[in-house]
Amino acid sequence: MSNTVYRIFCVCAPGLEPWLAQEIADLTKLRVKKIKAEGGGVSFAGDLEKLKSVLRNGRLAEGVRVRLGPAKDVTTFQGLHEHFRKLPWAAYLLPKRGLPPIRVVAHKSRLYHSDAVKERAEIFLRNYLKLEKDSKTDLELPTVHLRFDHDRLQVSVDAAGEEYYKRGYRLAIGRAPLRETIAAALLRMASFEKVNYLWDPFCGSGTIPLEASSLTCGLEPRSQRKFAFQAWPSLGQLETQMAPDESLVALSETLPAGGLRIMGSDRDEQALAAAQENSKYFAKLFGVPALKWRQGDFEEVEGDIPAGAIVVCNPPYGLRMGKKKDLGDLYRRFGAMLKRRSDLQAVVLTAFEEFEAATAIPWNHQARINNRGVVANIWKHSAK
Repeated sequence: MSNTVYRIFCVCAPGLEPWLAQEIADLTKLRVKKIKAEGGGVSFAGDLEKLKSVLRNGRLAEGVRVRLGPAKDVTTFQGLHEHFRKLPWAAYLLPKRGLPPIRVVAHKSRLYHSDAVKERAEIFLRNYLKLEKDSKTDLELPTVHLRFDHDRLQVSVDAAGEEYYKRGYRLAIGRAPLRETIAAALLRMASFEKVNYLWDPFCGSGTIPLEASSLTCGLEPRSQRKFAFQAWPSLGQLETQMAPDESLVALSETLPAGGLRIMGSDRDEQALAAAQENSKYFAKLFGVPALKWRQGDFEEVEGDIPAGAIVVCNPPYGLRMGKKKDLGDLYRRFGAMLKRRSDLQAVVLTAFEEFEAATAIPWNHQARINNRGVVANIWKHSAK
């Protein structure tokens, strides 16, 4: 077994770093103070087993990378070439296999032209890997990430693979799909293991209820996929195997008697049809019961929600609603429902700037995040 200690960086939606750090601490048994929050992610040092644990069971990360050494000051193309020569490429890339994807981000650095940096990196790697100029491959090679920040260059190699945030159970996607990683963050903030009923009244294509069901059943979020690290030449076949994690305990075993019941509702017939299709596929894929769904406005469904339930949702931001007045009315009605149903808790993700004023009930701010280019806030309301 490899005893290498990796410099691991997990990418997340900006604003979720503290929550991701806590999740990684839970998965790796590391103390939180050994996990460093950075802009758009967290970093920590860990062996292969810790890397596997995060890859297999992490729910909040958008991607997982391994850094090829510490960041270095690089201000010229000559310096870039010299830095490349010192990095341990042989551990991650095999000669003559093909040119890996290269992604460059530059922020307030003298080497600010991303295309020019990428071109130099391609030339170096072609020479290093002994590739012909036009050589191509059908193999999925790990992406190389070059990130400049105030002239400091950090080189990383992908450990996760493309579209790591996906779970593999969503066949139908709504008009404004919520990423599974954001849904997982909302559920972590909700501490929903302390209740026995969860309701998403704006469920769309069903991401939040399905993520909650996955957690409750103790399912590995990415059991249906391969990972980029499995192609690293430094690891043998046995080291890259991903056996099921028997330590993953189903939340249903720690929930109150009766387990967690989950329901999603939406007034949009098309969105609900997508949720039902995803739910059927999810149930077939993992051998679990399909979830319950109901069409209708949340005020129509409210009467079916038992006392002590938690509401976890991502209401409309206004991009689809049209008039701002309509959106304000929606949030006023939502706040009024929570006021008369003082037994309900709630965690809400919204980009509506007048959310607190419109709902007219007390909220605790949990996080401010960037959700696919839209700045949104996560709020929590406690039951009385």
